[in-house]
Amino acid sequence: MKKKIMSFSFIMGLFCFISTTPALAISIDFNPTNSSVFVGDAFDVDVVVSGLETGGIDEIVSAYDLFIGYDSAIVAATAVSFGAYLDDVLFPGFTLQAEDLQTAGQINIAETSLLTDEDLLALQQPDSFTLATLSFTALSAGISDLLFDLHPLLGINNDVKGRNGALIPVAMGTGTISVASKPISVPEPGTLALLLAGLLIFSVSSRSISFKS
Repeated sequence: MKKKIMSFSFIMGLFCFISTTPALAISIDFNPTNSSVFVGDAFDVDVVVSGLETGGIDEIVSAYDLFIGYDSAIVAATAVSFGAYLDDVLFPGFTLQAEDLQTAGQINIAETSLLTDEDLLALQQPDSFTLATLSFTALSAGISDLLFDLHPLLGINNDVKGRNGALIPVAMGTGTISVASKPISVPEPGTLALLLAGLLIFSVSSRSISFKS
């Protein structure tokens, strides 16, 4: 009987612990989450952080080192543009930025701010802002997943630093890119009618000329 009571108490305690454990408020996601494009199109996807002001604690992003995976047979990464929320607004140049597009199917973006935590807190007032913008070109029809790969050295996919350069818990999102073949253009009914009328007039004119001769 005691064992049953102890087991029940343990299960209830574990349930209460899980239910009271807060979910990760800070997240990094792709925007748009789902992109629909045609073969040959150039398009952008933003890497967006949100939730820095939730839970009564104002967190910051002072640095990050992220590896983003995609299907290189479907799309090709062409460029990276960093956001402005880790740098000084009036005197840019207070960040160390690096991007690597050389590995097929993977993009590495890294940025470290040289500003103080107080300056970053004032700069990163929006609850959501763009860390970087990724540019792609659609190569072939299909669906490519977008996801945050594991850091090759750290073995985590959320190497994001906050106050005092400490690692902060961040939930990492996923996305998809749907690429379709470009539709074959069909002449509009009005255009087709004009074309047929022109051919008919040309045919009648040709016949009348031949009869005269």
